[in-house]
Amino acid sequence: MITVASQFSRILVYTNVLIGLSAGILTLGWVKVNGITQYMDYSFFSFFATVAIYNLDKLWKVKWVTEPSEWLIWIIKYNIIIWMLTISSAILGFYFLLKVFDFHDFSSVIILLLGGICAAFYSIPFKKVRLRNIPGSKAFVIAFVWVLIVGLFPLMNTHLLSSASIYSLLFLFTYFIALTIPFDIRDIDKDEINLKTIPQVIGVKKAKYFGMLMLIFSLIFAIFIFNMRIIIFLMPVYGLCSWLIFLTNRRSSWWHFALIDLCILLIGLAMFI
Repeated sequence: MITVASQFSRILVYTNVLIGLSAGILTLGWVKVNGITQYMDYSFFSFFATVAIYNLDKLWKVKWVTEPSEWLIWIIKYNIIIWMLTISSAILGFYFLLKVFDFHDFSSVIILLLGGICAAFYSIPFKKVRLRNIPGSKAFVIAFVWVLIVGLFPLMNTHLLSSASIYSLLFLFTYFIALTIPFDIRDIDKDEINLKTIPQVIGVKKAKYFGMLMLIFSLIFAIFIFNMRIIIFLMPVYGLCSWLIFLTNRRSSWWHFALIDLCILLIGLAMFI
């Protein structure tokens, strides 16, 4: 039974369904707490869009990585299934986007295009340059795309964006920067040296402190925007995030990083409940 559960969990991770679920639940909580009624449609859009984008990243990555990880070897083995999942997710994501999209607001189009371009060119090169290859940009690009798609787009599309929203967006941005740190620590020996990721520049130990500092900032922003009931639910999630960042090393197993992805889901649940 344990073996079956482990294999099933691994499949959820390797097909990027887990990170898709996390994005969907985060959007569910984010949209509902901001008073948007179509929270299920936004949630499904985030789920399918995330599965499609993350799988496209992996499918492209296998084309240029010289020493593929166990994950990428699995992607190569089940290439046809991953393509089918990616294409169907893209179609369904577009369907739910049409359900929520305000075609009278051009600013929402700009946000989606910007998020899509950043997500696409994060791995896919444009004139032999990928966004992730810009020194020091990796963590910030990832956090920026999450904030655009999950945070900013629903607010702009429903005309709920205000000056007070800056605290909400900073809450998400600092949280996602914190969550990139463990993945950069894992990949410190695999990432090109010119990437200059945070652990490469300041070292693993200081990078962990930086990640925890980002969590503290995120929690401070949360205190400004959420009621005490939500903060109470958020506290153990931030505690789990801190623990996972502290324990991260180059040899941390796949389930360690699956738990980090689950922290995104837990934040969404805290806001939704």
